[in-house]
Amino acid sequence: MFKLDGMTFEMEPSITMWGFEDLEDNPETHRWRATWAPGGGDDPICGIFLTAYPVIKRTRCGVWINCDGYRQSTKQPWEEGAPALEWVPFNEQWMKKRFVNDGSGQAWAKPTQEEALRSLAIRLCRWAQNAHWNMKRVQAAADVLEKLRPDWPSYPEAARSHLRGDFNYV
Repeated sequence: MFKLDGMTFEMEPSITMWGFEDLEDNPETHRWRATWAPGGGDDPICGIFLTAYPVIKRTRCGVWINCDGYRQSTKQPWEEGAPALEWVPFNEQWMKKRFVNDGSGQAWAKPTQEEALRSLAIRLCRWAQNAHWNMKRVQAAADVLEKLRPDWPSYPEAARSHLRGDFNYV
């Protein structure tokens, strides 16, 4: 939900593939990665981006992809076959390359859209685990600081308040 000129708008979560809508799964030409789409206001995440990356070289074990790859229209809107999106030729000097191992559960980009979405779901679970352990560390650190520096009671209290979601603590 976000506000604009005094009006409130609510967006439904969606999977977006801007610039890649016409691409089907084809591990020989491109690989997919899913990421969270940032939201606004009270909703820090509003959906999922699916992005394709061109394969630039194939090996026995996997492929090299261009992480900076993008597509652009090669025809004007009035020409037949428009927009005819094609990968922009890459320049080895500025391109960020990444190796993607075939069959690896930890590959940065996946052969299919479905695998990319599943990878994002797995990363969400890991993210939650990290958040849990970070919360436990903050609680333990607040306890230690409270015992070692009883003359600073506001800091442990503020940390515990923040963990409860109260960021108005002064």
